Parts: sequence; C-alpha cells; structure tokens
Amino acid sequence: MERILHQIKGVVGVTGLMIYDSDAHHVHFLLPSRFEEEQSEEFQRLFKTLVSTMETQIDARLRFRSGWCVIMSMERFSVLVLGREDLNFDTLELVTRTSLNTVVRSTGHSNGATAGRDFSPRSVYTLIEAVNMISKVFAQELGTFAIADILRKVKKNLMTDFPLLKHFVVDNNGAVTLIRGSEKHLTPGVVDAIAWLCFCLKEEVNARTPVVGYDIKRATSDIEYQLSPLGFYSSYKHAATKAVKFDDKVISNQKPVRR
Repeated sequence: MERILHQIKGVVGVTGLMIYDSDAHHVHFLLPSRFEEEQSEEFQRLFKTLVSTMETQIDARLRFRSGWCVIMSMERFSVLVLGREDLNFDTLELVTRTSLNTVVRSTGHSNGATAGRDFSPRSVYTLIEAVNMISKVFAQELGTFAIADILRKVKKNLMTDFPLLKHFVVDNNGAVTLIRGSEKHLTPGVVDAIAWLCFCLKEEVNARTPVVGYDIKRATSDIEYQLSPLGFYSSYKHAATKAVKFDDKVISNQKPVRR
C-alpha cells in the first residue's frame, strides 16, 4: 500500500491523501508535513468514521481557497485527496482507480465480494442472529407479522441471485431460522446472501415508514466482532451501492458505479 500511496501522491497537484480499507478497517495515509501527529490522528479518525458508516458510495470535490479536497469511493476502498489549485482530476482518478483495482484483483475480492474470509459452518448462526437483531428493530415500528411478510418477499426476490437462501425459513414472528441439516450445503457465499437480505429488508421497511438514524453496525453491535471477520459489513455496503428497487422486485447493478 505504501507504493500505491506514493503513486497517487505523484499525480500533479496532490499534496496528501488517505486510503480507508474497509476489509482491514484501517486508514493508510501520506499527509503533508505541516500535519502534526495529533492532527493527523484526528483527521484519520474523522475520515474513517465518515466512510465506514456510510451505506452508499460518495464521489465529491470540495473547493477551498487554497486548493481541493477530493473524496472517491470504490467497492473496498475510500480515498481522500488533498490538492493544490492545479490538481489534475482526470489523471488522479485514472491512477487511483487503476492502482486500487489492482489490489482488489490481487487479493481475490473482485466485484466487492469480501465474504468468507473466516467462514465456517458455525458462522451461519451469527448471520442469522444479525438478521433477527435487525428485524426486531424494525418490528418495533411495523409489528412482527409485517416484518415476516417483508422478509419472505425479499427472500423470494433474491432467490435467483442467491439460491442459498432456500435453506432459510421465516416464521410468523419475523424470525429467520435455518432448515435442519442445511449446514453442509452452505458456502461462504451465504455471507453476501444474508447481507443483501438485511439491506433489502431495510429498504422495504423504509418504503412503508421512513427509517431515520438507522446504522447497521449499531443494530448489530453486540456481535460486530463476529460479523466483521466474515466480511459482512463490506458485503452490506456493496449491496447498498448496487441495489435498486423497482416496484415489487430488487434488481442489482442498475446504477453501475463509474470507474
């Protein structure tokens, strides 16, 4: 990553940058010397908080009196660049995306699918617990029967893309359970499947009553230490950037992210 930092820093006009890796939950940085250690740590903390809690990708250019602040999002990485007035945006985007896409390909996480790094058959019960935590949050607004109907609808819509969901059932109280004996049929892809189920559940609830102040990590904070190593939050973020709802179906990749 040090080499990539210097590659991006070499673009005309770049004075400093930070790269947040959502897989490692870590910020890599190369900031101007005027940043003292305490200032640098606070800047990194604020950037990490901003990008790690967002459910959608962001691309922004902020103009200041003395230069630019540019934020670019990818499926695994978020980048903040500080630049002078002569910052070359086209070259910056080309170098940044090419360099970081190389990292994604080399680590086998293409298309944003990070699921399964620490997956084991027992992991599925952690994923089920996550769904049920989230459904309980929304049941406070809509009731358990309504949540059960929504979960069944979402599961049906996702079955084509995620056939592993056939091994799960939803009871009338809106709780998801695993069909007995299905553990042996599950693969790491179930992490993506459950992440999409959770995201689409939130979207369907939001269509009926506005979801305000909801945060996936807050809703699952009790088991965050178990979900993070599975790549669950990365998969959820990927679902949030790719899913588009049309009428009664969930359709993926209708708004591809500009590369």
